[in-house]
Amino acid sequence: MTNDMENSGLESTRIGFELMFVGGFSTLRPDGQIKADLRSAQLERAMHPSEVARLHIATHAADGKRGPGFVLDGFQIASIAEFLESQSHVFQAIGAELREEQLLLEDSDPMRSGDVWSYVQIDYILIEPRRVPTPEGLAKMKKWYRDKTLEEIATMHDTPETRSRFDLYLTVAWDDEHIRLARFRDGHFRSFSSE
Repeated sequence: MTNDMENSGLESTRIGFELMFVGGFSTLRPDGQIKADLRSAQLERAMHPSEVARLHIATHAADGKRGPGFVLDGFQIASIAEFLESQSHVFQAIGAELREEQLLLEDSDPMRSGDVWSYVQIDYILIEPRRVPTPEGLAKMKKWYRDKTLEEIATMHDTPETRSRFDLYLTVAWDDEHIRLARFRDGHFRSFSSE
């Protein structure tokens, strides 16, 4: 994707989505991300009441420097498609985790009952390139994860066979101090955490 495109959008009819890049193609943020609004009839309305999902796409400049344009690779496109195709699974997996939290609220708390999604907002979905650590990189990570084996550390990361990955960042009305992070890889729910 470069600035010579006529507009700042990408449309796919094969997998049914449209991306509109917020600020156009030349707005690569200092953190190496670009924002985009994802529109698709496949979005689960309970999770996306505005019928738009905000994406943060980790990328780099098309020219390898800080020039105009950016790179959106096939893995990232596959991750967006997987996110759309697995809306029902995403909805159920995250909903189950959120309902467990909801039931821990005080009985008198009005948020303890009702549709859990009415108290949740998906802030954004992070789409990154495939990241496969080298053996040297894994050895360095061992210092951070002292209680894990190298094999356990490796399973936390992509492999050359990884087809897709996306992370959802959510806020919940009953906790204004922490965000929720739901991770998916290759169409499977990997983890749910509070940060």
